[in-house]
Amino acid sequence: MESSTHSTADFGRLVWISDENEGFVAARITDISQNGFTLVTENTNQTVTRRYEETFGCEEDPNKSVEDNCALVHLNEATLLNNCRLRYANGKIYTYVANILISINPYQLIDNLYSPETIKEYRGKSLGQKEPHIFAIADKAYREMRRNKTSQSIIVSGESGAGKTESQKAVLKYLCENWGAEAGFVSHYLLETSRVCRQSSGERNYHIFYQLIAGASPDLFEKLRLAPANEFNYLKHGATMFFVNSKSKLKIESNRFSETNTISDSIISDIDDFAKLEKALGSSGIGDSEKMFIWSTIAGILHLGNIEFEENSNDSRGGCKITSATETSLMSASELLGLQPEEMKLGLCARIMQATKGGIKGTLINSHREMRDDEGLLIRHYAGTVCYETRFFVEKNNDQLHNSLEMLIEQSSIPLLVSLFHSESAGQVKTGGRLKAVSVGAKFKSQLSALLDKLNNTGTHFVRCVKPNSQMKAWHFDGSAILGQLQCAGMASVLRLMQEGFPSRTSFSDLYSMYEKSLPPTLARLDPRLFSKCLFHALGLDQNDFQFGNTKVFFRAGKFAEFDQMMKQDPETMMELISKVSDWLIKARWRKAQYGAWSVIKLKNKILYRAEKTKKIQAWIRGYLVRKRFHKRLAVFRKACSLLEHSREMTDILARMNETSQDKWRQYADSTTSELEELVKKIKNDDLEEEIDRAVKCYEECVKRVDSIIAELKQQLENDELAELERARKEEEEKERREFEEKAAAEKEKIMRRKMEEEREKAQKEYEKELELQKQKEAAEAEEEQKRRDKEERDRLDAIVSSRLASSDGVALVQQETSSSSSSSSSAAPKHSKYDLGNWKYADLRDAINTSNDMELLVACKEEFHRRLRIYNEWKSKNSANRDLPPTRAPLTVYSQQKPSSSMMVSRVQAAPHLNPALTQQRYFKVSFATDNNKKNGGAQSGMWYAHFNGQYIRRQLTIRPSQKPQLLVSGKDDLQMCELPLEQTGLLRKKGAEISAMDFDTMWYHYGGKPIVEWTP
Repeated sequence: MESSTHSTADFGRLVWISDENEGFVAARITDISQNGFTLVTENTNQTVTRRYEETFGCEEDPNKSVEDNCALVHLNEATLLNNCRLRYANGKIYTYVANILISINPYQLIDNLYSPETIKEYRGKSLGQKEPHIFAIADKAYREMRRNKTSQSIIVSGESGAGKTESQKAVLKYLCENWGAEAGFVSHYLLETSRVCRQSSGERNYHIFYQLIAGASPDLFEKLRLAPANEFNYLKHGATMFFVNSKSKLKIESNRFSETNTISDSIISDIDDFAKLEKALGSSGIGDSEKMFIWSTIAGILHLGNIEFEENSNDSRGGCKITSATETSLMSASELLGLQPEEMKLGLCARIMQATKGGIKGTLINSHREMRDDEGLLIRHYAGTVCYETRFFVEKNNDQLHNSLEMLIEQSSIPLLVSLFHSESAGQVKTGGRLKAVSVGAKFKSQLSALLDKLNNTGTHFVRCVKPNSQMKAWHFDGSAILGQLQCAGMASVLRLMQEGFPSRTSFSDLYSMYEKSLPPTLARLDPRLFSKCLFHALGLDQNDFQFGNTKVFFRAGKFAEFDQMMKQDPETMMELISKVSDWLIKARWRKAQYGAWSVIKLKNKILYRAEKTKKIQAWIRGYLVRKRFHKRLAVFRKACSLLEHSREMTDILARMNETSQDKWRQYADSTTSELEELVKKIKNDDLEEEIDRAVKCYEECVKRVDSIIAELKQQLENDELAELERARKEEEEKERREFEEKAAAEKEKIMRRKMEEEREKAQKEYEKELELQKQKEAAEAEEEQKRRDKEERDRLDAIVSSRLASSDGVALVQQETSSSSSSSSSAAPKHSKYDLGNWKYADLRDAINTSNDMELLVACKEEFHRRLRIYNEWKSKNSANRDLPPTRAPLTVYSQQKPSSSMMVSRVQAAPHLNPALTQQRYFKVSFATDNNKKNGGAQSGMWYAHFNGQYIRRQLTIRPSQKPQLLVSGKDDLQMCELPLEQTGLLRKKGAEISAMDFDTMWYHYGGKPIVEWTP
């Protein structure tokens, strides 16, 4: 059984507490407050308070990092964040959570992280064999695609700037450089076209706009009529800075950017990326004319965004016109898109409208009916609550190009641009007999449904990209921001789930089908389940790491190395595994052959045994024939032997006699036994008939003698037993007399205790009666005081009237001073104040309990002290590595009977300690309990727990466990290890036979080395 922790060990324990800036910081426990802990932070030595739910357990070595977070002892958000912080500080941006990869953007190029040598290192390696890397996820997805013959999906998620694009590049680089790609296509789901027109503050538009401005050649730049990014409406409202490095910064012409519009980045460079894009387009078979169409279209979008409108004062119909300052942008956009400027201006400023059957009046009525008073709505997502405003909701949801603009695009001189808008009916659905344009919401819904269907039909692999800080600084870890991203991704829940379950699995038939073609005939005949069992035994896998189902086998997290070793399909590995299976099968069959040989040997031994028994039966038959021949002689011999055995009874009787009787009869009995032995020898040796007859007569004489001796010995034994019973009777009477005296003394003590209890109850009633009389007396005194004050007030008023009358008659009066001021200060009866102990510390409560003479304060401090102990012990049990074990402060039966108690009345709390039984009554209890070893072995209860209660709370506690040193605890010193429940909540008062006397408790206390305690005296 594990020994209990010392009471002071938890003070100073290192834990994780929540922090606004760092997410979680390390701190040590210094005190137990009303609602949680008082702690001191490790880095700043600042004293803080945290609730229990804001405090998490910490690893024994907080500076130790692991590759897979499932290996952590304490599985919580704090240890997950701390492990990511430690690995990020050591330059390791990848961390596993079972088979999920966490990637933290370093905002800096790491040498050899994605080099060809690194790709070769991860080729064919399972998760866990090498450091965490995105190449391992890509290799796992490729091998499962080959093995399971199913498509695979790698889901890369994260915030903007978390490194999703670079992670996707790394995955494609690993797949293409290892095995190449014959063909492929790109599908866009949930594409936000609204990001072209507007961006959040500090966010860039699509990278191609910046790459085109930075990387276009001077001729192309002039032909596309480009300008710096801050001159385009679609770019200047967000971030307009270019990504550059020390080399590429010199390649950009000065008229395209300013010194403040660049961000140094070792990975991304807009000018270099544009060159790579242009080269990739050429390698893909796209000609110069098609590339020029792409650049013209992108530049035309930028110029189109610069067109601005103003109200046309000359148009009485309320139309608009293009401002004169943006006429140049209109000309540039129309030229790049292959349109006539006048037709484009007309298409942008006017629309061709077609009224419905209901006319404009019906349209307005329907619009009025659809209006709602609500201006917004809240939707609670898994990552938080998002507010959606209804303002411009319809406009944002409309993704259909107007018919007049579609007609304008069809007039373009660029065939590729016209072909993009040829699918006229693709964006329309038929509802209610009419063609209705598909909204953005409908597109998102249909695309999301298609995407989920595709993911459900493929094997999924997850990469969670994390943005370390909002400033995009290299190697800067913002704990609070990262914690929010991990919580939104549900990584803490995944960590606990994957640790407890079996995430990896495969069916027996699939496992067998992989090796069926390569199996020799001896193994091909095996059952798939038997083959899988042979495979696992051949690899030497631990039974706890996998479980067999009916049709599948399941593996725990972190066991991908063994799993992939079985699932690899390269010929060398497959033949190696088949060889191991063959070896194990041969050994198993050899063991079976050994068992067969052992069975044959056992059968041979059984045959020999039966032959031996046959001989013995034959011998018995021969003996029977001989005994029949010598029947008379045998009969006498048997009788003589039986008499000899009967004579042994004399020895037994002699052994039960006292020493005097033994000395008297031993010689006579021994001589008779010797004669019988001589008779047996004579019958055995003599063969003549006459000798046998004499032996029969001698036998009859011996029978009479033996019977006579035995009868006399029995009579003597009976006399001895009667004498012994008489002596035992006298001793029993003496014992009963002593027990009667002890019982009388106990009854007398019981009567005395009952009398003392009655006297105590009587004293309590007298005290309450005196208290009531005192209150009545104080009320009478207060009434008399009020009468006296009224009289003095009347006298004072009479004196004032007399003075006024005397002054009017010219007579001066002398006023006498009164002592009202002194009499008015009579003391009132003291009121019992209520103590607010919420801000008292652990040490303050302990000192007040040990030193205070104020009983009201003493009782309040005890209740607050034990309430905090109960809350602390509940928290301690939740955060302990042995949280599933029962508490060791008291037997489990004591805690199982716990229930709220309201029997402590206010009148008893206010009573003096020498009159209040609830505060002064000393009670003692004993409870037996079973230890852990006895429970496991099914043994009986062996431990014993003794408790001494002073009123409602425990004073002394003694715990006795087998093969352990007794534990003696005293309140005021060992409170954290003692039972914190009040007496009435323990159920000991209702447990039959639990209460013992003070003498029984003190006997055990002093026997195990306990010291006397000094009782409190008022």
